[in-house]
Amino acid sequence: MSSPSLLSLNPKNLTPHKARWQKKSNIYNQQTKPIPDTPNNFPSRLANGKSPHTPSHKKVSVLSGKYCSIYRKSPCEISFNKTPCKTRDYKPTTPNINRGNTPRGCRYIPNRCQLDPEFAAFQLSSSEDEPERDENATNILNPDSTRILSFQPVKNLKPEEQTNRHDAIYSQSTSEIARQNRAKLNRHIPTHSDKILDAPGVKNDFYLNCLDWNQNNFIAISLADEVYLWNAATSKVDRLNSHVSSPYISSVKWSSLSSYLAVGTSSAKVELWDVSRQVRLRVMDGHSSRVGALAWNGHTLTTGSRAGTLCHHDVRIPEHLFLQTHNHEQEICGLAWSNDGQYLASGGNDNIVCVYNSVSLRTPLHTLTEHTAAIKGIAWCPWQPSLLATGGGTSDRYIRFWNAATGRCLSAVQTPSQISSLLWNQEYKELVSGHGFANYEISVWKYPNMNKLADLHGHTNRVLNIAMSPDETAVASIAADETLRIWKLFPHGEAGHTKLAAEVKSLNLSPSTGCGKLRSIR
Repeated sequence: MSSPSLLSLNPKNLTPHKARWQKKSNIYNQQTKPIPDTPNNFPSRLANGKSPHTPSHKKVSVLSGKYCSIYRKSPCEISFNKTPCKTRDYKPTTPNINRGNTPRGCRYIPNRCQLDPEFAAFQLSSSEDEPERDENATNILNPDSTRILSFQPVKNLKPEEQTNRHDAIYSQSTSEIARQNRAKLNRHIPTHSDKILDAPGVKNDFYLNCLDWNQNNFIAISLADEVYLWNAATSKVDRLNSHVSSPYISSVKWSSLSSYLAVGTSSAKVELWDVSRQVRLRVMDGHSSRVGALAWNGHTLTTGSRAGTLCHHDVRIPEHLFLQTHNHEQEICGLAWSNDGQYLASGGNDNIVCVYNSVSLRTPLHTLTEHTAAIKGIAWCPWQPSLLATGGGTSDRYIRFWNAATGRCLSAVQTPSQISSLLWNQEYKELVSGHGFANYEISVWKYPNMNKLADLHGHTNRVLNIAMSPDETAVASIAADETLRIWKLFPHGEAGHTKLAAEVKSLNLSPSTGCGKLRSIR
């Protein structure tokens, strides 16, 4: 038998053996094939077991009548009587997209500070068919750029040259206000007094009000049975020619309308003086004990006594006393009218604050009882007339803020010492508090968060009263250590210029002797 030639051999026998993974791949490709989405093969798609609503990314198996996702390795069963839906076991995966051609490394992020989005929006919104716009308007919108979203080099400008490119559209006022507010927050508050004056004879009594500063830049201070006037502009000291028959003067208060000074005495009398002429105008009765609190509201003078009585006087008419109320059980030591004249607040040693409406002064609008000590420090907010601040004594030591319209306590902050006086500063939106036992300090607070900005030490005994200068740049304090101190706390502007400048009205006081009690120490 002749041996077969190489040409007669079956080529299939010469085919090399395929690997196992190659066989499986061929079988799978023969069993599954995609069916195109054409109207001609619609019957065959139903016969092969695929619903017309089957997603386009599915493949139908011809042999097994099953469909599977090209993104899944294991096939899932299909029901021929309804559209297949997603089951709990069906979890499609994200296709593996080839990112081989994607360049690796850092991507470019544009700098938005160098873009001009306002001008770009204007150019995109305008149509080519529109007529030409005015060149001046275009220059105002974009004086040095003709490209949309064009990148521009950063220029190292001086601070005075860094202005907004859209000055015609946007205002710089907000940034200027923010800059001024930052300067106020970062300002330096001097902790040493600017001037110190000797004030012997001041009565060490927490319930008295012996200091006030008027619009003419004069400070009135009661020392024993005399009243002294100190000119803050010239540092000149004068004594009021009063002949008070009482043991001591318990309160002083300037009128906001003129140079009238109200003087309360320990003999239950209230005197009204014209300081410019050194003349006592009248003596008003109505109380049965010393008058320790005074408050002006136009031509109305309200006085509070040790017996807890409030008297309202109209100083223009002979019968001055037109109303008398008794809503406090103990001495009234704090009294103040709001800046708009709508509310009156009185604080007493009975731990009560009474808030009155000017329409009805006989009955309190609200009676505030949250304090646990005498309330002497009372101050109305100058930029929010219905906001009231009150301060309690030694056993309380809280500063509380009230809404006078509703009587609700808005907030409260505890202090380390008894509170004798409170003052607001409108320009800086700050509160100044004078304290007695036990730290004898003056504190400056930022409203409304009530962060303490500074503590001013210098007095060696409790602070009895504090008063604000007419330009709201300085604070005067009188203490039981028999000293009067002037503190420069609120400078106007960056250079600290005052509003008054040199425009301080001079009172032509008659020369008097015996003014050595109130002398300048430093």
